[in-house]
Amino acid sequence: MKRYEKVCVVLTALILSVATSTGAYGISKSQKVADAFESYLESVNATYDAELLSAANLYEPQIKSTQTKINDAKSRFLTANQVKVLKQGESRGYWGNFDCPKTRPDCIYVDKGALFQIGEITTFKSFITDKNEYLDEIDIILNLGLIEIINLTTFQEASKTIRTETLNLNTLNQQYKNTQNSITSKRDAGLNVEIALLAAQRAAKTPSSYDKAFVAALKFEQNRVKLNELASTPWRYINSYKALSSAVSVTRLSDQADIVAENYSYSRALGINSSCGTTFTNDSSFKSLFALIATIYKQATKVTIKL
Repeated sequence: MKRYEKVCVVLTALILSVATSTGAYGISKSQKVADAFESYLESVNATYDAELLSAANLYEPQIKSTQTKINDAKSRFLTANQVKVLKQGESRGYWGNFDCPKTRPDCIYVDKGALFQIGEITTFKSFITDKNEYLDEIDIILNLGLIEIINLTTFQEASKTIRTETLNLNTLNQQYKNTQNSITSKRDAGLNVEIALLAAQRAAKTPSSYDKAFVAALKFEQNRVKLNELASTPWRYINSYKALSSAVSVTRLSDQADIVAENYSYSRALGINSSCGTTFTNDSSFKSLFALIATIYKQATKVTIKL
């Protein structure tokens, strides 16, 4: 082979090598970025499941134990729910807490108080232990001297337990709910980085400027979503031609962004971003999300990206 032919072969191989390595670098970087965010999302879901399980292990046994205490106290309450009518008093409403006397099971309107007879033995209605407010009213009736509880000691002990443990149960349920909501909110915030997977896919179309293309893709998607939200807002605020013109412009830009999203290109995305400026990307929630994405991106690529 002649010398110039050897040179041509070498140059051709070199050109092909450079072209191939450049393309491979872009694809490799895109995949590396995508893998990093997929791994992060997996860890978010795994943490979510683990924290929910931990919360369940913490609160559910306590809730079950407290509910058992309440049920046991209600059972003891039933053994001490007999009362003796001492006097009618002035409020007929109080007597709605009591059943008809066993000696007159078919009594009419007796639970309103007017037909209760002094000295009759009756019982509390079954709903009395359902709420602490009902037990509080029984205390009022007792303090007014309207009734005598046959087994006062058992009644007081059971009533106290029901009150205390019901409050404890309400507190535990609220704490459990708050913990679950906090865990879910943290998970949802973590899942917001899914936007980075879309950005990685779109940026892969521009491997020679991948980092810039990735940031542009993030901005574009933020702008597209916010434009769509704004364009979808009811036009109740429109009270002038200027406001109408602005609304029409936003709607057109939103439509353009959707078209770009369907057939994404770096240059067209830059055009949308330029039209929006920093209107939507200055949003504090987006800035926080970008900071998280930038951290993950740097871990995967050693490159620091900025808005």
